[in-house]
Amino acid sequence: MQFRERSGGFEAVASIFHTKCRAASNAEHGGHLLADGDTGSKQFSDYGERVCQGIEWMRKLVYAFYDEDFSFKDVVTKYAEVRRDLTDCLIGDLIDKDYTELFDRVSEFAELPNELPHGKVARSGALA
Repeated sequence: MQFRERSGGFEAVASIFHTKCRAASNAEHGGHLLADGDTGSKQFSDYGERVCQGIEWMRKLVYAFYDEDFSFKDVVTKYAEVRRDLTDCLIGDLIDKDYTELFDRVSEFAELPNELPHGKVARSGALA
C-alpha cells in the first residue's frame, strides 16, 4: 500500500479528541462500578472492549484516508446508504457503533488493516 501526504491533520486530531472525550464521558457514567470498592479490571472489561472496537474503526479510517487511491466520494457515490455512518465515523462517534457495513464498502476501495489482537483485557483480568 502506498500512502500519500494529505492535508487534514487537524480534522484527524479533532476526531481523535472527540473520541477520547466520548470515551472519558462513558467512563464517567461507569463510575457506579467503583461504588463497591472493587477496582479490578473485570469491572471495566465490557467498556474496554467497546473502546478497543472504536479505536479499530478509527485505525481503518486512517488507513483508508492515507491510501493514495482512496476517495470518500467514490464510496458514497457507489453506496449512498453509508453516508451517515461515514459522517459519524469522521467526527469521531466511534464508541458503541457498528461500522461493519461501512468498512465492508470502504474495503472495496482501500486496503484496510486486520484488527489488532492485542490491547484487549482478557476475561481473566490480564492484558491480552
